[in-house]
Amino acid sequence: MKPNLTEISKSISYYLRHKPEELSITLDNQGWVDLNEFILKLSDKLKYQIDVDTIFKILEQSPKKRFEIGTEKNKIRALYGHSIKTIDPVYEEIKVIKPLYYGTSKDNLELILNKGLNPQKRLYIHLTDSKEQAILNAKRHSHDVVLLEILADKLIKDNYKIYKGGEHIYLMKYIPNEYIKAIVV
Repeated sequence: MKPNLTEISKSISYYLRHKPEELSITLDNQGWVDLNEFILKLSDKLKYQIDVDTIFKILEQSPKKRFEIGTEKNKIRALYGHSIKTIDPVYEEIKVIKPLYYGTSKDNLELILNKGLNPQKRLYIHLTDSKEQAILNAKRHSHDVVLLEILADKLIKDNYKIYKGGEHIYLMKYIPNEYIKAIVV
């Protein structure tokens, strides 16, 4: 059976972000696991052979860069999106930033504007610097969406920490409601 790159990419993200135990792998506290072990166990799970070249091909083609290969090329980890409480990746803190965005269902708007944003089941809230990407992310869960502008400059001025999670991904632990502005799509 020919490898399906989309299926492999989604599987990599799933196991490295949420369920490593389903592959019988153990992530270190930064989320890293041995690349060869991961490929072997993922190949067994998906029932077709995956190799390092396939992993690199996915990395090259993916606009979101959900995972990375270590500098020594013998480890792999998800960059962001973890729900595993024992993982605590170190991220670069951002000090100067443009507005950030978060897309959500209109059904969530009142609660967010009253209580702020928190990461739900994940370790961090995922923000983007792209209005279009925030809307696309929200539309995966609802057809009736709203765009939230996150006042990142004010958050930083008030000593909140914003981290770089990926090329267009920014992470926070919590965003109080006074730093959120709704934009109807």
